[in-house]
Amino acid sequence: MKTITRNPQLLLNPQTLKEIPGQAVQIGGAVHRVRKMGGLQFVLINMGRHIVQCVIENQRQIDTQSYAEGSFVEVNGIVHLEEKAPYGAEISVNHIRSLSTPSAKPPFSINKKELGITLGMNLDFRPISLRHPKQQAIFRIQTTIAGLFREALRNAGFTEIFSPKLVFAGAEGGSNVFKVQYFDRTVFLAQSPQFYKQM
Repeated sequence: MKTITRNPQLLLNPQTLKEIPGQAVQIGGAVHRVRKMGGLQFVLINMGRHIVQCVIENQRQIDTQSYAEGSFVEVNGIVHLEEKAPYGAEISVNHIRSLSTPSAKPPFSINKKELGITLGMNLDFRPISLRHPKQQAIFRIQTTIAGLFREALRNAGFTEIFSPKLVFAGAEGGSNVFKVQYFDRTVFLAQSPQFYKQM
């Protein structure tokens, strides 16, 4: 295994991994999955939008007990080309630093193809379930659709507006208002965006 002799560069876009073989890099993210194969240990790191494969060759030099699935870590290593890895490259780990570990084991695993959980559990543990690639894909598709609508309307000469969502009094005199504690004040969710558009 190569030794880092210079400061690693912070890797922000894993899609460029294949272009920088032999470079020392640093990444951070959540441990998505840990797989042991013979004398090697593969650690998949979820960086939010991308999952990067890291490989630990010499487990004696690295404390493999300091992290587990769901924990957040910082990884330093050297980029190596690997066709079977995501983006055609992987990171040969020199050092892993644990940033945080779960206070309790999650009630479901996020590294399976399907979550296989009820809607109630999905919503109760939303910060965890949103780490699942399929759950993230739903919002990415929505973002793309909304972006295309926005682009088409702008090209047609429309102007995008942002109406208030929190107000100090119920709009249009309605009695059914939703109260929100906003710092030291009580405010209400706006009932009708049309009220502000007409102004």
